[in-house]
Amino acid sequence: MRIDYKKYIDEIKEMVKTDQELRSAGNINWDKVTEIDRKHTFRMREIVDEIGFPTISKIGKQANADSWLLIQHSPDIGLMQEYLALMEKQNDDEYQKMHYAYLKDRILLYEKKPQIYGTQVVMDDKTNKFKLWDVENEAELNERRKKIGLEPIEEYLKNFE
Repeated sequence: MRIDYKKYIDEIKEMVKTDQELRSAGNINWDKVTEIDRKHTFRMREIVDEIGFPTISKIGKQANADSWLLIQHSPDIGLMQEYLALMEKQNDDEYQKMHYAYLKDRILLYEKKPQIYGTQVVMDDKTNKFKLWDVENEAELNERRKKIGLEPIEEYLKNFE
């Protein structure tokens, strides 16, 4: 049986549209965001079960990126870990390397471990400003970031000032 990837592409696109509309609202309703994230998590788990890892060759670069975004916003660290493991089994051209970095770092943040690529920031309770979550081997951070196509950490952190 041939899989109709178009229906998955369209569904993923709609989920991301909802995700982004809720997160870009002026006064974000975090209860609604959490509810939608759970719903999307459930559906993304089903999609991965149905088609496997949503590679670029299956669903295209945009839908692959959209799939990653939905996983990145999932409240289910188990699903994130499963998705990361699936990424690690793919050829490098089947996903964007920076998505791997963001997901890897997000999981490490949730596990309260130092991140590798410096993609995760947290709110500093004392200053009420964003700060970089702990980083493993910070001296080599920009080198790791460059290898996966991310800007230097100094430029990235300007987005949070």
